[in-house]
Amino acid sequence: MPNNKFVGSTFEGFSALGKKYDQIKAVQKFSAYFYNLFKRGNIIRNRNGNTVDLPSKLMVRAMGDYFPRGDIPAPKLSPSEQIASYSIPSMKEVRILTEKMVRDRMASENLYDNQALAAGMVIVDLMSEMEESIARRNELSAIQTLTDGEVTSADGKSIISFPKIATHDVTPNNLWSDLDNSNPISDLDDLFTILHKDGGTSSFAVYMGSEAWEYFINNTKVRDTVKILSRGEIQPLFTVDEADKEGVYTWSSFITPRGHRVSIKNYNQLYDTFDESGNRNGSEEFFPSKDVLIMANGCPLTLGIGTPEVLEPYGNAPYKYMRYGDNIVTIESKKTHIELIMWHCSITLLPYMDRLATIRTAA
Repeated sequence: MPNNKFVGSTFEGFSALGKKYDQIKAVQKFSAYFYNLFKRGNIIRNRNGNTVDLPSKLMVRAMGDYFPRGDIPAPKLSPSEQIASYSIPSMKEVRILTEKMVRDRMASENLYDNQALAAGMVIVDLMSEMEESIARRNELSAIQTLTDGEVTSADGKSIISFPKIATHDVTPNNLWSDLDNSNPISDLDDLFTILHKDGGTSSFAVYMGSEAWEYFINNTKVRDTVKILSRGEIQPLFTVDEADKEGVYTWSSFITPRGHRVSIKNYNQLYDTFDESGNRNGSEEFFPSKDVLIMANGCPLTLGIGTPEVLEPYGNAPYKYMRYGDNIVTIESKKTHIELIMWHCSITLLPYMDRLATIRTAA
């Protein structure tokens, strides 16, 4: 019988979550076709295993087994954002920590060379409050970015802003299911241009559901355009570069008329569905069959289809934020109409939200 816990895992690719994303059976894993999640180390480092909300529109939840068990008190911020003074214990140390070293460390960098040493453990214990204050400041920056689209420096003199106005959820005037009047290449190019302006990249991976792929490959404008763009090459159009047993098929890359490099990937894997008694009653596609997901290269995100109960909408927040495991910030995107969960582990948190887009290809 299905339970009410979030069953899933993060890795370089889709996390299969199943019907309502809470099946009791083990979740099928997918192989990687997105980008390396662990490029730069962790940004959120709570020691108590809780989701941290800070002053924002989002709810604070205890996350013991990825299931909300009630609110916890909001973390104390003042004056914890300032580095407090401390003294080194009276023992011989090879490396003396300074305030500058603490402030300048990378998110995943240890405060002490070897925390397995007894001396290191003592220092870490003495500096736990300082570590928490640094973590809270990083979390506050993440929340500011997710909710306001900008981060204000501690002294208030600098504001880092990220584009968030342009929509990345497009329904073409002529749906791709209208083979006579639609122009999928032009639709892709239009969205590539928007993503190029917002996300600063011109190379894209385009993931198509099974129906969307059929509309695309059978469109004469697409075939004629790709034939022109592939001039001089004697080979069938859209030959498979590589095939994957989990359901992702990669087709030949090409450059669009506006100079954007694109790799087309068709995704058609299925998952089982179950009724309330736990009996299998059918199957559905993981990736929405009529949809197209565009992800710019250099976007270090890992995606899962669907929204587990721990990420149910709360208030009017444009994004959701929670801590998942030891190293991962989980964000539910409102940039696209497809229900996506994005696990992100980079310090440079949210320019990447502007490197995602979706197209609806049929009614």
